[in-house]
Amino acid sequence: MSDALLVPFRFGQSATVKAIENNICELELRVDLCNELIREEPEFRYFHELERDALLQQINEQRFRLSRLSRPTLRISA
Repeated sequence: MSDALLVPFRFGQSATVKAIENNICELELRVDLCNELIREEPEFRYFHELERDALLQQINEQRFRLSRLSRPTLRISA
């Protein structure tokens, strides 16, 4: 396989990794906001905890996707 064919794959994977990392950062900021709201609005604590838990689940899913992309893959050339 020539290098010309590998470059777009590497670039595409790199862009995907960067997008996932950015998404994780945005989700972490939202988790921080939920934690602040839990302290500031105790009457809505339950709702903020639900949102925070959903965000943490999304972060875990994104980290799993990231780990799968970072894993070396076996490619069989014809």
